[in-house]
Amino acid sequence: MSLNLPQSGRVVVIDDCSKEALPLMKVLSSNRISVNYFTGRFEELPEKPFSDVRLVFLDIVLEGGEGTDDKTKLSTTMSIIEKIIDKKNGPFILAIWSKHEELIEKMGKMLKGQKYQPIVTDLQKYEFKDDRTGDYNFNLVKIEKKLKEKMENLGIFEILILWENIIYDSASSVVNEFSKFVEFDNDWNDKLNGILYKLAKAWAGKTLDIDSPREIVKNALFTFNGMFVDTLEKKLHEESYNQMDFSFSESGIEGEVKGKINSKLLLDKSRFDGLYPGNVYEIDEKEHISKNLDTTDSMEIEEIKNNSISVIVEVSPFCDFAQKKMELSRIVKGFLCPIEVQINGRIIQAAKNKIKPAVFIYKTSVIEYNEKLYSLVVDFKHFSAKPINEINEKTPIFRLRKDILNDIRTKLTSHINRLGVLSLE
Repeated sequence: MSLNLPQSGRVVVIDDCSKEALPLMKVLSSNRISVNYFTGRFEELPEKPFSDVRLVFLDIVLEGGEGTDDKTKLSTTMSIIEKIIDKKNGPFILAIWSKHEELIEKMGKMLKGQKYQPIVTDLQKYEFKDDRTGDYNFNLVKIEKKLKEKMENLGIFEILILWENIIYDSASSVVNEFSKFVEFDNDWNDKLNGILYKLAKAWAGKTLDIDSPREIVKNALFTFNGMFVDTLEKKLHEESYNQMDFSFSESGIEGEVKGKINSKLLLDKSRFDGLYPGNVYEIDEKEHISKNLDTTDSMEIEEIKNNSISVIVEVSPFCDFAQKKMELSRIVKGFLCPIEVQINGRIIQAAKNKIKPAVFIYKTSVIEYNEKLYSLVVDFKHFSAKPINEINEKTPIFRLRKDILNDIRTKLTSHINRLGVLSLE
């Protein structure tokens, strides 16, 4: 039997009795599920809470909790969970591995009240004992069967687990393939050391600082991305998806949700220090905005301008940046146009209906920035270059991901290369 559970150590078992936790860990291990085990004792807890946990097996009443009231039992366990799982962790399955069935619902509510995202289920540990004598004789087959039943029909969460497992498997495949580039002998480490150096030099070119191990490692690892993406796509195609037995519906998604999703797909808000291709910088001037609007209504023009953010986009080739061949920063001017504005109680669909339908204009779908919804509008007529030190003085508001940046570059190239035809009408 195969369990679709996290395969890279994102499983936590919390039980003060190691003999009762061991049968569960044996079942998980036989399904190649690695486990982080805690008794709940303070001195054994991690220094920093984990932020990537996807499955927790929890004995609600831990050492010292027996004989206390329900509130004390729950609050004690809650304080331990807070030491193990970060509140920014995201969704996780909370499988209650306990005999205290009456506390399951209360535990789930307490976690949700603390902004956790648990998907609560239960595994009554004493159902799996072969006898009631107090000995630790658990039936592993029963545990595995019940675990499989509980882990079925988890909906979208099951897809997210599958995705994380494929990512983990793809990264492992890349490491395995790389390690086999040379024969595994006494010189294996030295040979791979040389390969990493050559990869770093191929990525960074002559600008590679050969005296900086940090720079060599960083540039070499950039080259792993291509191998990883190819492997990931191959495994996505090969996956059987046999366990995906539920239907989908095209439910309506509000603009705010679309904006947040698109921002994740199109933008990187982590910010790189200094100049970086794809960086978007805010500027003060707004004269160009009105020239891109498809309206003559002065009130509409003014309202859209007032609610827009004027920007420049850094569109220099990444190879020039990586190899430090840039002499000037190539930029194109644009603005963040609000999705809608309001004039005297009347809502105007600004980004959708008030931008000129011109070949020199590039417009994105809805994105979210500073909790407001915009479309990024780029005007290819305003393509120019600026000194690098002038750009380095600016702080980007976000960075465009490679796919959308390459799309802008492609359309910008087409605009620059248009030939035009001279003829008489």
